[in-house]
Parts: sequence; structure tokens; C-alpha cells
Amino acid sequence: QITSMEFSPRDPLLAVGFYADDEDNGLRIINTDSWQLLLNTPKLEYVNSIAWSPDGDHLAVVHAPSFQTSVLTVYNRNNWSKEFELTTNTPIRPIKIRFSPDGSRLAVYGNQENGPSIARVVLYNTTTWQVANSFDVQGGNQTYGAFGPDFSFTPDGRYLAIPGSELGAF
Repeated sequence: QITSMEFSPRDPLLAVGFYADDEDNGLRIINTDSWQLLLNTPKLEYVNSIAWSPDGDHLAVVHAPSFQTSVLTVYNRNNWSKEFELTTNTPIRPIKIRFSPDGSRLAVYGNQENGPSIARVVLYNTTTWQVANSFDVQGGNQTYGAFGPDFSFTPDGRYLAIPGSELGAF
């Protein structure tokens, strides 16, 4: 079963997340000119969100080894090495991701594992991978649960629109 997919903005590449009951889970990168498989990361369980940076240099992937755990990994496109990794509760359990239009920030929607179930967005600076900002989303978990909402930056990257109990722009 395909769980998530996204085309690269730069190269003829397609990132595809798979989930199956056997060990055929993972992330695959496919060259869409030749349909050649370039990268296969088996046992990367339930890929539920994929995002390319606008310049195509980074690929961010959220996968959930279990319902209680999820991991965000950012791969460097040049050699597919892991450039950044965020695991559960540091500071949130990642669910959905989006790069800002200029690629300077990565927005991570998630919730807190320990304590009240509060939806939160954490913005990371993509140069340092440090937290640049974070905010709670009122009603986010009650409305969207484990799958998270779709959200979007404005074209100039100044605002992030995200639905919760009502649509908010942050």
C-alpha cells in the first residue's frame, strides 16, 4: 500500500512511502525518466509524510514504527545520508511536515506523547536544525487525530495556515 508520495522539484525523482504486512515497508526513490529504483530503505515502517525542500536538496520523511512512536528523518539528496533526525518527544511526536517556500524552515506538526494531548507545530531552521519557533494548535488532535491535518505556508512564507477547531494563520 502506498502511504505517501511526492515528486522532487528539481530532478525527475519520485519519493514513495510503502506499508505492507510483511517486510516490504519503507521509502523508495524512483527515477521517473527510467523508472529505475535509486534508493530502497526497507523496514522504514509506515511512512505517513514526505516533503522535498524547494531546491530538491533535502527530503524529509516521517515514519511510525508503532502507533506510539514516530520519527522524522531529513536526508541529504547528494548522498542520501541522514542530515537530521527527530524522535518521539523531542519536543513532539512528528506527524506531518512542510518546508517553507524558501526552504529556510521545516514545519513539523505533531503532538506531545507525555502529558496532555496537545497538537503543536514546531518550526526548525534548516541551516542549524534548531527550533526557531513553536505554537499550540487549538483543537488539532481532536479534529485530526494521529494523521494530522494538511497545512500550508503562504507563497511568501510569512504565514502558516493550519486547521484546528478553526482555521488559524500563524
